[in-house]
Amino acid sequence: MAKQALPPVGRNMELCRRQLGLSAAEVARLIGVEPITFYRWRSGKNAPTWENVLVASRVFAKAPAWFYEDHSTPPPTHVGPPPAGEALPIVKVTSEGQQVAA
Repeated sequence: MAKQALPPVGRNMELCRRQLGLSAAEVARLIGVEPITFYRWRSGKNAPTWENVLVASRVFAKAPAWFYEDHSTPPPTHVGPPPAGEALPIVKVTSEGQQVAA
């Protein structure tokens, strides 16, 4: 029987740790666990309890659900109108809901 993959909780805690510039030992102390426990979470060997996730959500100022989401794909770096010189194609939507070039 194949082992089920753990949720990305530990990987996301590691992401927060790096963004804040904290050591793994510091994060473990803030959450209230041994450093080896935090290492096991971030390596995917174990998953934290819900209580640990709640504490981590306060430490990292994230909603508990955030730790269970996949953050492996970085968000887009550009949001808003296109840079100067780049135009978006103009399209219109037909009554059937299809987009066609205008």
